[in-house]
Amino acid sequence: MPPLPSQVKKFRPELAVNLLDLDRVEPLILSMLLGGKLDQSRVIRMDRNAMDEMGVAFTCDTVTAAACCDTLRNRDKGAKQYPTRVYRWGGRAWSKVPGNMTLTVIKGDEVVLNPAVFRVEAEEVEMVPPPYRRLKTPG
Repeated sequence: MPPLPSQVKKFRPELAVNLLDLDRVEPLILSMLLGGKLDQSRVIRMDRNAMDEMGVAFTCDTVTAAACCDTLRNRDKGAKQYPTRVYRWGGRAWSKVPGNMTLTVIKGDEVVLNPAVFRVEAEEVEMVPPPYRRLKTPG
């Protein structure tokens, strides 16, 4: 039985990659790395004044998308090309992530989002009030 409309969460992509920069990637790498992870049905205009600022959003989770972007940028660095342009959704508009910024970091034995790029959710800390003290009344 399919979920009820109230149970379906709308997916908002957090990262997108420049469509024109993907032309530089070999088709085999492109299909293996990004196959099924991009919404190719919708092209996003990042900057209405620049024709080369068009992108496609990732449909996978943000950590996987960020790791793919880091892999593409690392490949660009090895090939001495300019870094693949990556865009991040900021709540109201897309903004370009600087080319020298890494989107993921390795923490222990897992890959996590770089807190310099992505907002880190606050940790839940249990707050315990100080013990109650009865005030002495004069008298």
